[in-house]
Amino acid sequence: MKYQDEGHIDEPSKATKASIPRLKPLDEAIRLAMVKSEGDLRCELGYFRCPEEVNYQNRVTIRDHEFTTYRTSESHGVVFFQDTASANVLVPGMVRAIFMVMQDRVQHTFLAVHRYLAPTMSLPDPFARYPDFGASLWSSETQKDITIVPISRDIYHAVYRDWDYKVMVMKPLNRVSNIILIGRWNKPLYSLELVTFPKSRLGDNQTN
Repeated sequence: MKYQDEGHIDEPSKATKASIPRLKPLDEAIRLAMVKSEGDLRCELGYFRCPEEVNYQNRVTIRDHEFTTYRTSESHGVVFFQDTASANVLVPGMVRAIFMVMQDRVQHTFLAVHRYLAPTMSLPDPFARYPDFGASLWSSETQKDITIVPISRDIYHAVYRDWDYKVMVMKPLNRVSNIILIGRWNKPLYSLELVTFPKSRLGDNQTN
């Protein structure tokens, strides 16, 4: 059983006809998050202003991999991502919404993400000694605040399993590394297999 905090996740919008995108008012919580980060988004994307209406999507393809809202698909709606354009570490989160914005003939696509919290209890983290493995402990509860993530940032699927009460061990599925995780996460963690690949971007080796 997973202790997922779904209290901040909205119901997915109904699919719209691809030929006639249907604009809807931007969710107020998402709008406030976008206004808060508007300056950073402008530096990252160029001229940009917070929209009043957007085209909501249930799924989006990023670098040949499909991502969805959490309510559309749990396995494709939990991600690791850069929370800022300059971040050199990835953090996990739950995708609340996916939406597109057209401004000045440029299309921008964003994920609205609730980040997972750090564990509240003090637990030894056996993965801290193995940074190349890429796994770490996180609370199964999420922040109420929303992070706006342009899809131009590094975004990866996550693999995870319960570790303790309301604590999960989580790992990016296709982390940029020379190591990739293979195996089934319903096995004990010590039985997971590691295989070494040539040092190259492993985004093309993701197995979902």
